[in-house]
Amino acid sequence: MSEPLPPTELTDTQQLRQQRAGLALAEAELRRSELRFRELFESSPDAIFVEDLAGNVLDVNRSACELHALKREELVGKNAIHDLVPPASRAAAAANFQKLVDGQVSWIEGESRRADGRSVPVEIRVVKIEFDARPALLFHVRDLTARRNTEVALRSSESLFHSVWDNSLDGMRLTDKDGIIIAVNRAFCQLVGLTAAQLEGQPFTIIYGTNANAETMLKNHRHDFSKTALDHRRERDFPLHDGRAVRFEISDSFVESGGNLRLLLSIFRDITMQRRLEDQLRQSQKMEAIGQLAGGIAHDFNNILTVILGHASLLAMSDLDEDTIQSARQIKHASERAAALTSQLLAFGRKQIFNPRPVDLNRILGKMSDMIARLVGEDIDLQLNFSGEPALVEADTSMMEQVVLNLSVNSRDAMPKGGEMKIRIAHREITEAQARHSAEARAGRFVCLSHTDTGGGIPPENISRIFEPFFTTKELGKGTGLGLATVYGIVKQHHGWIDIESTLGHGTTFHIFLPATTTAAVEPEHFDTQFRARGGAETILVVEDERDLREMVARTLNRQGYRVFQAVDGPTALDIWEKYRDQISLVFSDVVMPGGMNGRELAERIWKDKPAQKIIFSTGYGTDALGKDFHLDPQLNYLPKPYLPQQLALLIRRYLDVE
Repeated sequence: MSEPLPPTELTDTQQLRQQRAGLALAEAELRRSELRFRELFESSPDAIFVEDLAGNVLDVNRSACELHALKREELVGKNAIHDLVPPASRAAAAANFQKLVDGQVSWIEGESRRADGRSVPVEIRVVKIEFDARPALLFHVRDLTARRNTEVALRSSESLFHSVWDNSLDGMRLTDKDGIIIAVNRAFCQLVGLTAAQLEGQPFTIIYGTNANAETMLKNHRHDFSKTALDHRRERDFPLHDGRAVRFEISDSFVESGGNLRLLLSIFRDITMQRRLEDQLRQSQKMEAIGQLAGGIAHDFNNILTVILGHASLLAMSDLDEDTIQSARQIKHASERAAALTSQLLAFGRKQIFNPRPVDLNRILGKMSDMIARLVGEDIDLQLNFSGEPALVEADTSMMEQVVLNLSVNSRDAMPKGGEMKIRIAHREITEAQARHSAEARAGRFVCLSHTDTGGGIPPENISRIFEPFFTTKELGKGTGLGLATVYGIVKQHHGWIDIESTLGHGTTFHIFLPATTTAAVEPEHFDTQFRARGGAETILVVEDERDLREMVARTLNRQGYRVFQAVDGPTALDIWEKYRDQISLVFSDVVMPGGMNGRELAERIWKDKPAQKIIFSTGYGTDALGKDFHLDPQLNYLPKPYLPQQLALLIRRYLDVE
């Protein structure tokens, strides 16, 4: 057994351990204290600077760095007076700093300078401390920018109110519970056409016409004052005192004036033109939808008409008795009339072939003058006014002729007892302000074709419908209702628009605006109508999904001596092409087909294999499916439906003969 330690030795060891433990606890507490200080130091929203008595920066927190837009290492070591204060304020800052050191003051207001040179108003409070065992100053610096802005805003609030009141584009009106106008702004006076002197002190009903029920309006107004809340925004149509009919958007709210006087603040915005433009836009969208429907109907109908026309023509050329041939001719004649209707539907829907080139509307109208004169008759005084300079537009000549003819027929029918018809061509520069008066108008240079008659005018309720297909006010059998629909479609296809002016009993003017161009006019090529189709022995691939139409085309070409392959869709046509590509001289293809491949896609597959391959496209719906970048020449590679067998044979022979 070991000897026990002497009591005195045990006591010394315990004391040493206790001293060490106490020291460790003190050090740990010091570290926690320093950590808490550092957390408070860094998290303070105020900028904190520790500076010596000369103003040299010893330490800073995060907010101080943000105040000056500098990093900690960039701030430490700088002199607060010389480096962190705007030059103009340094003399005052030095004097104030000395007062803080001497204890004469504990806070001051001054300016700090950010790294970008901007001055920031600050409030500075100081406490004397020891830092690294030497006297130092602890500065709390608070950014006063927000407070200064608030003070400025408060001082300017009254001025701001008057500025808003006087310069607002919306009309403002203050009324009391009895409906008496207390005050109005300048915009309100302009809206209603009365001065402030005429309005203030009068019942608010003074602005309305004699047809307005003033007593009811004032009664409703007094009732509104019993409510705690109002319908904040509403729209109303008002007849004003000067006869104008306007639509106001009105916002109401209660305000408290001096002496707890409750007033109603009403803000008026004239939305008459805005609603008118919205109505025009809705009308334009409706016409677009109708156009899509019309184009679709025409497409299907043209396929049927092509078959009827084709077989009627073949019968008429057959060796049959005269009665049968006469019946075939009647069928052909009726089909051609139906085809004219579908052509107008396609024009309305903007789906017909469109071959624009620079043309002069002056020359087109000049060439048509005799035709128009014969069309309208001797009872109508026809006046043509041409532009003093070329009226150049990018347009399809035949479509422009169609526009003028349809408008002339419409005007002639509006003047059964005679009258005046004026057609005028002029250049117009449309400004942004002018363009806002029509939903379809836009700013720029345009050529305007104005067509005026002195007929009975158009009733207001019909103006929104006159461009709809088959809408007509004429007697049964006097018209199809497609003339103006055709005009609308053609103008839209030419990226233009139509404005109408009409007064009952005084006549109507149609203003047609087309984009002007500076490109010189090009005379259109003329198709040689005296050319007679020859037959041939070449091989032709016919691609058409309508069976009856496909067989009629094949029969026509077989009679001309051609060898014909038939395909119901694009994939079938490619299978035939793979086997007989070296024998096929020409491909005659529909544009829109089933099978997931349209006419353009088929052509591109064939041209990839044989770039010089001749292809003629045909459709009853227009060429949109081929893309706007796809050029078609109606003299060579496009045949619109419906067509006659003679036209088919003529175009195919002509294209085959092209080298």
